[in-house]
Amino acid sequence: MVTKPLPRIDAVNAPFFAACNQGKVLMQRCAAPECRHFIYYPRVCCPVCHSGDLDWVEVSGRGRIKTFTVVHRPHHDGFMAETPYIFAAVEIEEGPVLYGRIEGDPSRPPKIGDAVGPVFVQHTPEQKLLAFRAEAAR
Repeated sequence: MVTKPLPRIDAVNAPFFAACNQGKVLMQRCAAPECRHFIYYPRVCCPVCHSGDLDWVEVSGRGRIKTFTVVHRPHHDGFMAETPYIFAAVEIEEGPVLYGRIEGDPSRPPKIGDAVGPVFVQHTPEQKLLAFRAEAAR
């Protein structure tokens, strides 16, 4: 049996993954008053103003699909049993683009621009991951 790979959790991104296990989406935000930029993927400093003063804040996780693909041949054998599945780039309301699965029927794929909201799927017994599900039109 092939197991799924785990995310590489470290001191910088641990709050994001801990929040997923609690059903929340946490994102870094620059605390510099002149910046306040939301940051994803987690980093040690703001990519806009280079401040190291970053806060973790809960965000909605709601957004719109920018692009997607239906995966029939995954890059890791641990996901083969789940194919086909939808993988998308989602621009969340707070601005950053996040990547993840779209839960639903891959034979009826979403449309670019469709509204989605966060869901948390059990990736391994120890870790849930952020995914998305279609939302009613907003």
